[in-house]
Amino acid sequence: AGFGAACAILSDFEPDLLWVLPLAATAIGACGHVPQIASNWRNGHTGALSLITQTLNVLGAGARVFTTVQLVNDSVAVASICVSFTLHCILFLQIVTMREATARAMADRTSKAKAA
Repeated sequence: AGFGAACAILSDFEPDLLWVLPLAATAIGACGHVPQIASNWRNGHTGALSLITQTLNVLGAGARVFTTVQLVNDSVAVASICVSFTLHCILFLQIVTMREATARAMADRTSKAKAA
């Protein structure tokens, strides 16, 4: 249903406004990353986030930046992908810098679960 609605909306979409679509993808992506970044900051640890997964996310986003810069002459698309890359990098840095606090928090969580 959602795909059909999107197709119906885009079929009447003005070609002059197609540059807005990457911005929508950026906003949706940021809605997923910004709350996680804020939660990590507030908690002082990253919980169960995986360093390996986040490393692959950063490498993939970096590859997207490179290929987009090489293949597309669209500053809006490049900016959109750069925002995603930046958010992935922030999460990666949080995992690396909060590693010890995360280990302590996970150990506390495990000991509380065993005690219950």
